[in-house]
Formats: sequence, structure tokens, C-alpha cells
Amino acid sequence: MIWKISFAGMALASLALAACGDSGNGGTDYPDAGVVNCAAEDRADPYVAGMEAAGTNGYTVKLMESDPAPPAKGDNAWTLEVLEGTTPVDGATLKLVPFMPDHGHGTSINAQVTPQTDSGMYLATPVNLWMPGYWEVTVNIDDQGTTDTVVFKTCIDG
Repeated sequence: MIWKISFAGMALASLALAACGDSGNGGTDYPDAGVVNCAAEDRADPYVAGMEAAGTNGYTVKLMESDPAPPAKGDNAWTLEVLEGTTPVDGATLKLVPFMPDHGHGTSINAQVTPQTDSGMYLATPVNLWMPGYWEVTVNIDDQGTTDTVVFKTCIDG
């Protein structure tokens, strides 16, 4: 009986891993849609330096630069500008949370966010988008107890 439970558990684990694994095309499968085609991905915002996402509490975050540009598979460095209304925000704490909703997972690597010398500017690295597909990168803002959240939606070719 223990052997049957272990075998069933292994089979389920194998199926779960296969959903995000390589099926002969470099690991570029959506669970139900075939090969990733970012040109056809209508949920993602096309990358443009300075693109912005607005929160519900009056904060806006601009993705001033991505290195590489556009964001690519692997580690990325994002330069972000944080504004409250039109005022640059200094001294905020930012946390980036990359997540693949189609796969139900994120990344185990946490980006370190460092304030820059220019007012309102922050460098986040590494923004780890470790596999091709549609990603939502949530930026959680804590500005001395006032919080907001913005989401950047991107697709990674590969």
C-alpha cells in the first residue's frame, strides 16, 4: 500500500514539473497553448522605456529602463521611478514580486532594490524572469507606512 501511494505521489509530481519543463522546445510551453508567442500575447504591455503603472493610492511607478531591453529570460536590472502624484518619492521601500499566472509560480530570487542619487529613482536587480512566457511583476510600495501596489505585465520570448 505504501508503494502505491509513493508511486502515485511521484506521478503527480512528475506531471506538475512537466507543466513548467522542457517538452522538446526549450521549455517554452504554456500549460495549454503551445509555444510562447509574445507577439500574440494581448495581456502584456509592450516594453517602452518610461512605461508606467498606476496604483490605487495615488502612486505611479515608471519603468525607466530595463537591462536588457526589452526584459528577457534570466536576470534583468530595472531602473524605476516612483511618484506620488507628480512628486518623486524618496525613502520608500519597494519589493518586486514576479509571478507567472499561467503556471502558478514566481521565482525564488528576490530582487534587491537600491535608492539612486536622483530623486524618486530606484534600481532593482536581479529581476529574475527565469523562463519564457507571460509574467506579472508586482511592485509593492511602502512609503513610510502608506502603501500601494502597481503591476507591470510583460512577455518573455524564448
